[in-house]
Amino acid sequence: MKTNVLAFAMTILLAANVAAAEPKTSGIVIGNDIGRIDIPSDAKASYGAMLGYRVNQHFAVVGFARSFGDFLVDVQQDGAPSNHVGVGALGSVAVHERVKLYGIAGIGRTKVRDDRRAGSSHHINEASASLGMRFALGRNFGLKLEHTALLDSSVHINSVGVDYQF
Repeated sequence: MKTNVLAFAMTILLAANVAAAEPKTSGIVIGNDIGRIDIPSDAKASYGAMLGYRVNQHFAVVGFARSFGDFLVDVQQDGAPSNHVGVGALGSVAVHERVKLYGIAGIGRTKVRDDRRAGSSHHINEASASLGMRFALGRNFGLKLEHTALLDSSVHINSVGVDYQF
């Protein structure tokens, strides 16, 4: 009897340890990043934030916002984008126990400084595409490396960031 109880207790402890080590498969995800934006005529810093819901281990719906310029200040160049806000679908695949490759297909709205009138701007709706790699730093935290392209305005962003999965 003692052997059965001990074996049962060991099985429960082992199962609890395995469950604690598994990454989160669904829930809210938040993240931020810093990067470099390459626009056709210049390069600037980029700051981004993301909020999403992970449906399962391979799919999430995300909302994102990104500022182009010097710490949340608009780019001062005419015809240059100054910020982008959008939504997207994220798909991911594990290539290692702690490493995932992911892609984001999104649509958003980009604010562009107007060439014709000083201080004015206009907005364009455009698609975005991102490819990235996420390194799990534990059950909830992750480090991301990402490349994003805003398809209509020829903007490319390389960034590094962190995320947290609730």
